[in-house]
Amino acid sequence: MITQFKSIMEEIWNDIEGFEGYQVSNLGRVRSIRMRTDAPTKPMWLSSKVLKQYPDGKGYLMAWLYKGGKRYTVKVHRLVANSFIPNPENKPQIDHIDGDKINNHVDNLRWVTAKENFHNPITYKCNAESKRGVLNHSARRVCQISTIGKLIRIWDCINDVERELGFCHSHIVQCCKGQRDYAYGYYWCYDD
Repeated sequence: MITQFKSIMEEIWNDIEGFEGYQVSNLGRVRSIRMRTDAPTKPMWLSSKVLKQYPDGKGYLMAWLYKGGKRYTVKVHRLVANSFIPNPENKPQIDHIDGDKINNHVDNLRWVTAKENFHNPITYKCNAESKRGVLNHSARRVCQISTIGKLIRIWDCINDVERELGFCHSHIVQCCKGQRDYAYGYYWCYDD
């Protein structure tokens, strides 16, 4: 009970840029606030309401914010990161460090590149064991062949190539489908 009280006491709220009347907390909560603006010196805060969050199709939590009579769907982890985590290298993606997409606590988020996000060890394991890896019913083994025709390696799936070597899977798929001759200095084909 004391730890719950301590967590609530340490919750920090910041205004959400571009959405007047909304705030996000370092614990991953979003709220709307009502302000009385007719005060003579500065606006007075009247009340707040924590908004319900909804999972999207990929498991990330979203909230609905309104501006100018229009509803906007925003991802909560992006609101938290934009508000609390500096991004001096201007990295485009946000990684959930523990792999839990609904844990939007500021300590569980970090700015990353697409490659860094893909190579998070926890995410990597989940992807390898999920529909994106060899357990995908449509995953196909792929052969990596040198330019002189020597078999280099047979991979369980193209996503394994991308994870291990950093090669873009779409270029390899194009080779396997005969839409291009080679990619990354190798010939590629399905092992059927």
